[in-house]
Amino acid sequence: MATPVLRLLRPSTVSMALLTLLIVTSLFFLAQARQDANEIKPGYLLLFAVILFELFILIILVGKGLFRLIRQYRNQSVGSRLTLRLFLIFISLSLIPVAIVYLFSLQFIFKGIDSRLGSEVGDTLQSAFNLSQSVLDNRSHEAIQKAKGFAASLHSVSDSELPSRLRQIRDRELLDEILLVTTDGRILAISSDRDSLVPSTRITDLPLSSPEPRFDIFEDSESKNLEIRTLVPFQRQTGLHQSRVILISVFPVNPRFSQLIKEIQATFSNYKRILFLRPVMKTSFTVTLSLVLLLCVLAAIWTAFYAARRIVSPLRVLAIGTRAVAAGHYEKQLPQTSHDEVGLLVSSFNKMSKKIAQARDEAQQHQIEVEQQRGYLEAVLLNISSGVIVLDEHMVLNTYNSAAEKILDCNLKQFHHTAIHRIETGDEDIRQLFTLFYQRIKSGDAASWHMELQYRGNKNIACRGTSLMLHGGQQGHVISINDITAVIQAQKNAAWSEVAERLAHEIKNPLTPIQLSAERLNRKYSNTSPEKFLPILKRSTHTIIQQVDALKEMINAFNEYARPPKVSLQKVAPSRLIHEVMDLYVGHREDIRYELHIDENLPDMQLDSGRIRQLLHNLIKNSIEAIKDSPEKRISLTACRETVEGQEQITLRITDTGPGFRKDMLDSIFDPYITDKPKGSGLGLAIAKKIVEEHNGRIIASNLPTGGACISIHFPVG
Repeated sequence: MATPVLRLLRPSTVSMALLTLLIVTSLFFLAQARQDANEIKPGYLLLFAVILFELFILIILVGKGLFRLIRQYRNQSVGSRLTLRLFLIFISLSLIPVAIVYLFSLQFIFKGIDSRLGSEVGDTLQSAFNLSQSVLDNRSHEAIQKAKGFAASLHSVSDSELPSRLRQIRDRELLDEILLVTTDGRILAISSDRDSLVPSTRITDLPLSSPEPRFDIFEDSESKNLEIRTLVPFQRQTGLHQSRVILISVFPVNPRFSQLIKEIQATFSNYKRILFLRPVMKTSFTVTLSLVLLLCVLAAIWTAFYAARRIVSPLRVLAIGTRAVAAGHYEKQLPQTSHDEVGLLVSSFNKMSKKIAQARDEAQQHQIEVEQQRGYLEAVLLNISSGVIVLDEHMVLNTYNSAAEKILDCNLKQFHHTAIHRIETGDEDIRQLFTLFYQRIKSGDAASWHMELQYRGNKNIACRGTSLMLHGGQQGHVISINDITAVIQAQKNAAWSEVAERLAHEIKNPLTPIQLSAERLNRKYSNTSPEKFLPILKRSTHTIIQQVDALKEMINAFNEYARPPKVSLQKVAPSRLIHEVMDLYVGHREDIRYELHIDENLPDMQLDSGRIRQLLHNLIKNSIEAIKDSPEKRISLTACRETVEGQEQITLRITDTGPGFRKDMLDSIFDPYITDKPKGSGLGLAIAKKIVEEHNGRIIASNLPTGGACISIHFPVG
């Protein structure tokens, strides 16, 4: 943790941070000083000098960095080209946006100033100002006329009545003040809303000698509202003498109107001042933005030098390290000077070089082990009883063992390094076998496949293929071959032995009643009269005939099961065939309900119609016998199209509401002579399985969760 802190406190980092802070602070205060475009605040010139000093410092730093970069580039120093490229990228990324912002800012400011001081604004303000002056003039002339009327009413009023008469006029006309003075400034009478005998205006400042009525507009010192003051001279009659006096009247202006007039006048005056300063404002903003632009550009160039050096410095170290690794020094470790992405790259390089060194040692060790394993594998292949053939990705025969030659009864050396689908030989059996291998691998089952076939007419072989990764990353194939002739013969012998044992057991069952009936006939014939012997004879012969028929039925069923399959496949619509069979049962018995769910769009299939009808009849009859004691007699048949494990198939499912299969019989329910019915040959489901397998299908027996049996048959499509 201490190392990153010390690195941050290096002189170069601290000086860069201080200079950046100084530049940002200067620009902030410069913006504050130029907020009011109409005036220059105190300290602006000092701030301008500080910015010039900053520019001088930045020019020195940029020149120093540029000189160092040019010297490194000429000396072909490691990382100099990358530093120059990064420097140019940083400059491009900074100069172009800053220049665009600078130009648009100038245009925006100039247009803003021109739009603010445009002719429309000036004309509007001039019209408002003229309007306010016109209104004031009208009010002033109205005040003059009223004052003349006041003077006429005071022409012959005595001195004692003047105060009361002035008060009446002030109250009636809502004047702020009214007074009568002589030409030399002496006050004859006064009435004011301030209840004071001292006028609000100095009399000596007024033009009392003017022979014509006059007016002026002034701002009241207390209320700050505009007021109109009129001066009307007239001749006053006092007894036998006439004297010239002046009537001074102060008319108030509505406060709201007074405020609006003052705002219009102030705005108009400010507009005139700004209009006069417009060229100065444009020049000031241009200088300010140019200073900001120059500061930003120089700061960007200086930052580009600094950032490029910081980025390239660890990369320069990495270049030295990669040269060392290229020279074979895999133990080379680089110092990690940071924990950022570049530091992570250095750390990854150190880990990589360490792992390369380990991988080199492990590769040498593995090479030794591979050589040992190869010798061991050759020894194993030479001594195992299974034949092994190895093909590369181009189906070329690469490896084989002597067991493969013995099982195939062929010298495979003649086919070594030859593609198995291009083998030319007069041995038709070996050519057909290799063709089967090629077709099976290319069919998409290259990952794992198995097949059993008859070879050379008298030999059964089992072949299993598996894909594997060969040396160099290429995908190959290994095929194991086993001679299973003796195994199949043993299986056949065991199967026929079991069938013979079961058949003998089944034959004994009807022979016992036959023997008992014959013995009874013999016993009764010698001890019974002919009249009583006749019924016994009929019953006994009936029993013998029944048991003989059962024997015939058993033998026929066994013959059906044991005979070789003779399948005649034709293109048949499965849904139509199922309907034809079910039409024989639906409606035949009212106590049985049939539910049919048949997809009418099932594709045509290659089927033996007779064998499929026999299959359906066997299964339906089994279901009918199973539900004979059930309270609800229902048989459901479903035929649909499904996709299981990526393979499309047609599924036929028959369910009933009977008791279902016994759990202990589910695994062997399709074996011959397996049944839980008191009557029957026990070959019905075995024959059904045989028919399904003749069509490359699968048959599965199960029990429903709600009770009842379920037979599911799956035929592949295509």
